[in-house]
Amino acid sequence: LWHAGSNFNLGRDFNSAAVVFRKYLTTEARTERPTVMIALTEAYLSLNQIGDAISTIESCMREFPRDPAIYQARLLGSTAYLEQGNLSRARQLLEENLHHDALTPRSDAWRDSLFALGMVLHRQGRLAMISPEPSASADPATGNLQHLERGHRHLNEAIRRLSEAIARYPNAPQAIPARYALGESYRYSSRMPLAKFELETIESRRAALNRQIDDELTGALKQYDEIVRLLNERSHTVGPLPEEEQKILRNVYFARGTVLYDLGDLEAAVKAYSTATSRYQHEPAALEAYVQIAACYRRLNKPLEARGTLEQAKLVMERIGENAEFTTTTRYDREEWTTLLNWLTAL
Repeated sequence: LWHAGSNFNLGRDFNSAAVVFRKYLTTEARTERPTVMIALTEAYLSLNQIGDAISTIESCMREFPRDPAIYQARLLGSTAYLEQGNLSRARQLLEENLHHDALTPRSDAWRDSLFALGMVLHRQGRLAMISPEPSASADPATGNLQHLERGHRHLNEAIRRLSEAIARYPNAPQAIPARYALGESYRYSSRMPLAKFELETIESRRAALNRQIDDELTGALKQYDEIVRLLNERSHTVGPLPEEEQKILRNVYFARGTVLYDLGDLEAAVKAYSTATSRYQHEPAALEAYVQIAACYRRLNKPLEARGTLEQAKLVMERIGENAEFTTTTRYDREEWTTLLNWLTAL
């Protein structure tokens, strides 16, 4: 039964794997039961049956709290709860692994838990930044600041955990996604001091907040630059990047321009966005970069260059394939982009 279920999993026949593993659990082979429950949970996750996955892995952790498989069970449980959106429980399970005396940084489970915890904290902070919870404050500005401060705390903890993970395990498979999340954590963190800056009236405090904004944006830029270096070097020496790393590299090229724009280095932002449009000129995401280049030129008091950039964006859009999924990587569909570019050009 074990070999049959494992082979069904390997062959991506997860329904059959689940049937076989459930049958296995009716036998008397108690010593192997935790391993089978973990495999069954993996099959449920692959089938997107999150409720069944959580029920199975919780049973495993409850029945076998001292089994060596408990660490892998917690890791898998955190993945299931993350899929469900229960970030607090996902975080709790990972912290239990990291704080357990039996695990050390030399173990794979400890390493994987550290990376995963950093990613959960990043997600908690990012969600808090963009999705404020209802506030008891009658003042909208104060309520907005409260949710930004909550997100900022999560992001600071994410920065600490992700930095530690990358420093300890720079060649781990999770290092590149973790470095990208680290850069994004710095970038989102800058929203809190920026909001305070806009409300602050005392000049000395405004100066301190401005330094904090620059520090966090500079931290993001440092991570983005390192990702570009690492992935371009890898693509030249090893060959084509996996799909996930290709997406990260694309996102980073555009994010570099955004950070430089926010730092006020408009000439560098134009250069960064231009590099992105050259590499991804046949993708809808290039339109976002053209609009930002035009915004840079307007702030540099170069209206002719801004208008020319938008006209170029129109030509690029005409060359993008009819089946391109605009809303996957940009804010608008094709028709909305046409309307926006026409309106911006007329300004």
